[in-house]
Amino acid sequence: MKNKLGFTLIELVVVIVILGILAVVAVPKFMQIQSDARKADLHQLAGTLQSTAATVNAKAMVEGKETALNGTVDGISIANGYPTATEKGIVSALSSPESWYRYPIDMKKLALGDHFWSDWAGSKLQLNMGMMVFSLKDLSGLTQKQILDSHCYVIYTDLAAGAEKSAPDNGSADSHDDTKGGWRHKFYQLHKRIWQKGICPYVLKPVKLDGYFTICHSEDNHKEADTPDNMNLINAPTITVVDDKC
Repeated sequence: MKNKLGFTLIELVVVIVILGILAVVAVPKFMQIQSDARKADLHQLAGTLQSTAATVNAKAMVEGKETALNGTVDGISIANGYPTATEKGIVSALSSPESWYRYPIDMKKLALGDHFWSDWAGSKLQLNMGMMVFSLKDLSGLTQKQILDSHCYVIYTDLAAGAEKSAPDNGSADSHDDTKGGWRHKFYQLHKRIWQKGICPYVLKPVKLDGYFTICHSEDNHKEADTPDNMNLINAPTITVVDDKC
């Protein structure tokens, strides 16, 4: 009697069923591993951005540029002592920026109307602001809103301000006035208002990002807080990981 090689129909069906079960069980776990890896990369980048910004700020303080609205440190563009959210700023400060896709966000164009900018547009305080998205994905060709809606990236946001044009020069006693009449206090309150009345509802909320920014949902948002002793904390960039779609 000759041996017959090969699968019977029943054996073939059993193999297919087993492979199907393995696929159902293994594929989601594999996808989760990939997702976790991407999230880990984002958090690692956030830490790198934080330490890089702090290093640049330390150099700016040594050179006496921590209060300058515009300037450079080692060829890196800075505002209030921190790298700006630009290619010449935070991107050039990184050791290997080519590992990430980078997309500058124009918050004024993204916002729903320009009315909320009027709070500070005519102010004597001079403001610079910018937002840079670092993504593992190539999002070229997408609109700014579509980029922000991808929800798998790190956002580097800087909001820097210079003294009022009529304010005393830095170094004088009045230039560090933190009372309610002082320009530093005015800047701090204006800083909060721009975030809470402008950036949070008009830039971040439409793309469901406001929940990632503490300043957008803080319990004391509607209270006039005392000016912090360390103005450097206000000038520091906001670095946020958005990873719910990774």
